[in-house]
Amino acid sequence: MPQRLPFSAHVFLYRQRPGEVREYLLFLRHPRPELTLPAFWQGVSGALEAGETFAAAAQREVLEETGLIIDDPADIGFAQYFPILDAWRDAYGPLPVQVQEQVFCAQVPVDAEPVLSSEHQRHQWLTLADALPLLDFCANRDCLLAVAQWLDQQQQRKRRPKRRFLLQQSTSSIFPSGRQGIHRTGQVVEHRSPTLFVVGAHAFSRHAVVAESQQGLFFAVRRKQHRHLHVER
Repeated sequence: MPQRLPFSAHVFLYRQRPGEVREYLLFLRHPRPELTLPAFWQGVSGALEAGETFAAAAQREVLEETGLIIDDPADIGFAQYFPILDAWRDAYGPLPVQVQEQVFCAQVPVDAEPVLSSEHQRHQWLTLADALPLLDFCANRDCLLAVAQWLDQQQQRKRRPKRRFLLQQSTSSIFPSGRQGIHRTGQVVEHRSPTLFVVGAHAFSRHAVVAESQQGLFFAVRRKQHRHLHVER
């Protein structure tokens, strides 16, 4: 009976010392000729077990293959898909045609060093520029690029200054993640990420142009109902 699910997690561990570039931890797998697999570089990867989520599989695989513990692997919203080879068919059964591998990343302490499992023969800490040429199997290079871009976006978001909004009317806000918040008249709210404010049937974007008025700064949106939302310095 097939034991392997056609779903996998791929985790790139990284570290970053203050003032230095980010480094990624890559592993060189042992070749598996019986599965027509060469030796190749990757992060930490492995198939999901029955009833397991992608995130739980990411945590388990990192612990099993490196001895390191990660509490909250970040799902970057990127996946690679590769076909199931004939040599793998006994493990997967007759129905699946491809494997979905969801990509995660997790930061580890700068002095963290893995304890290699039997799957890998060596490891290296590498900058992005040095790591990419080694990732020549499947779409592993694209996976690491997606991780680097996602991490850069997170850092930029953290550096973005917060704006303070004094609400003149009860309103709600909608974040890019879909999370919503309800705010009351006179409440001062702070947001760093792009946010859509909704007042009744009218929408106000954080990216609207800020203009001067006798009442102070406010969002000058295309609609004329800008009086409900004021921005404090």
